This record gives sequence, C-alpha cells and structure tokens, in this order.
Amino acid sequence: MTYGISDPDKEFRWFFHGLRLAVVAGFLGFLFFGASPKPSPKNDLVFGCYKAPDGPSFRLAAKGAIFGAEVPPTPFRLENAKIGIVLNIDDPINLKRTASGYRFVQTPGGSGRNYPFVVRSGDKAYYTHEERNLDMLHITADDGRGFEYRRQATHLCSGIDATA
Repeated sequence: MTYGISDPDKEFRWFFHGLRLAVVAGFLGFLFFGASPKPSPKNDLVFGCYKAPDGPSFRLAAKGAIFGAEVPPTPFRLENAKIGIVLNIDDPINLKRTASGYRFVQTPGGSGRNYPFVVRSGDKAYYTHEERNLDMLHITADDGRGFEYRRQATHLCSGIDATA
C-alpha cells in the first residue's frame, strides 16, 4: 500500500516527456518564425577601381571583375558570410608573385575565391558587416603576402579595360 504517495519514476517520466516536447516545439518555432537572413548587398555598391601598393589594379564593373588582359572578365557577387561581407569571384583568380612583381592569374580547375571587405581602425583591419564600409578589401597572394585594396576613382585604373 502506498497511502497516496505517487511513484516518483512516473512523475519524472512525465516531466522529461514534457521537456522534450517543449524543446522540439521551440526548435520548430525558431525554424518557421525566426529572423530571416539579411539579403546580400547589391554589386553596384562596389563598382570602381581597386589599387594596392605593390599590387596590380583591378576593376569591378557591371560586366564583371576585370583583372587585365590576361584574365577574362569574370562574374562576381557580394555575399554575407560569418566573417562579414565578402567579394565572391566565380572563377579561381589568384594573386601570384612573378619575377616582375605581382599579377592576377586564372588557375586551372578549382573553385572561386572569397575576398573579405575590411575596415581599418588605427593600425588594425577588421572584417566588416556594414554596407557603408565596402571601400577596402583584403587579398592574400600565393606567397602569403596580404594586400589591402582600396577603391579609387575609376580613371586611375590605367591599363585595365576602360569600357567595362
């Protein structure tokens, strides 16, 4: 005889069933009613000429990313990534060190490249999530050297297809 005392195992069993139901309901609610992802910025926000000290210039234009005569214009898009806004180049374009300096080359095979936009604060550069800070991006060459490309006036891109 138990004299009105319930079985503790039954009470805990109902508690854990209810807890599981609450967790599943919360997860499903988040999936269906949670915040939607922020849309990627429009490409025209970054059109222009990009220059870096000791690095070759390139242009971003409506017909694509233009890296000079050796590399055909290639499609690009801006994407929101975990680290911030990145320039996604569809083709495998690399910054390569040569005897005469650095130049952009299209490598056979492989996939596209992501180059992050950065903002400088003092002597440090940080990845940016803000569309108003899309004037500088970071590209690392094949030898590990990093270049900070800053957007310049389009007419400063000498030697790059000006009709793009």
